[in-house]
Amino acid sequence: MKSHNILLPILAVIILASCDGNWQQNSTDHSNHNHNHEKSVHVPHDSIVGLYVDETPVKPEYHQPLTEPDWRDTYDHMKPDDFVIGIKVNDVPYAIPWWILKNHHIAIISIEDVPVVATLCEMCSGGNVLSRVIGSDTLTFIREGIYKASWFMKDHQTGSYWLPFEGRSFHGSLRGRLLDVLPSYQLYWHEWLEENPDTYVLWGEQKMREGHGSKHAPGYDVVEDIFANSIIQDIPDDIPKHNLVLGVGSQGSWKAYNIEDLEKVGSVLEDKLPDGSDALVLSEPGTSFCGAYKPIWSDTNLKFQVNDVGNIIDLETGSIWNVFGECISGELEGAQLEAFPFFVKEWYGWFTYHPETEIYKVP
Repeated sequence: MKSHNILLPILAVIILASCDGNWQQNSTDHSNHNHNHEKSVHVPHDSIVGLYVDETPVKPEYHQPLTEPDWRDTYDHMKPDDFVIGIKVNDVPYAIPWWILKNHHIAIISIEDVPVVATLCEMCSGGNVLSRVIGSDTLTFIREGIYKASWFMKDHQTGSYWLPFEGRSFHGSLRGRLLDVLPSYQLYWHEWLEENPDTYVLWGEQKMREGHGSKHAPGYDVVEDIFANSIIQDIPDDIPKHNLVLGVGSQGSWKAYNIEDLEKVGSVLEDKLPDGSDALVLSEPGTSFCGAYKPIWSDTNLKFQVNDVGNIIDLETGSIWNVFGECISGELEGAQLEAFPFFVKEWYGWFTYHPETEIYKVP
């Protein structure tokens, strides 16, 4: 088995309570979404606007990281429409179900002996996998509070604060340092399994499906008050607030791709990032399975398209590629394109992270 400044006149204690939220896009009753934040106590930070530090005396289980993963190559505990975070490490596929990780938000684990932290915010649909190695140090983390429409984490080694999807430290002695973003994907279990029939998957008891965050799903149209209070910019309406977007970074600049637009474009999108880098966005239309890569192999710039039978091919050799940026057949079989840092998140959460973001527009 394998900011504009907003002065806080007092250091008020905010007790989180469930609510219907001001951001709902329809009249669905969200009054019982089981987040249980009424048990958590958060205090505004004294110098960072929109940041709330968790000072709950006894942290609930869903604020404790998962540290002892049970990987299985049998799948009886999974349902086809379970949403997962999928990753390949050393060509070995692993899947982390939302319904397990929502109970922790953070997984401090190793995959194929690579120390990683897997992160999930079911409120904003953000999820990612990051390396835990900085220089000669291997960091461990805990959820520390709320910031930028999501939670943030703190490392035990230095007490620095980190954004859990981009992997950037924004406060403390490691401020400005970046964790390596490992290519990971958010999609349904049946989609992941079809691509990776030999995958390992994290096991959990079925009762973990209930409780904290159990009402949430990708693009769920509600934001609780404490998360909304951590947003200090107006969210532009270029993209509906709760639409999933693929965010892609290069040299400190970022671009957002509405996944609905990727469906219109098709499986292959050749584009330029704000820093001028050529980018290849590959996707499975109608899903959130997508990634962004450098279209270069062995110093050759490759051009891509979808052929008559629906395969992604490069025009130089006619080799066939998949959404992971892997060449699976042809002259370049076994080649792997280098990925840009990317992750999927709801638009409002992405923009809150990156208000300077460029937005892809369908021609």
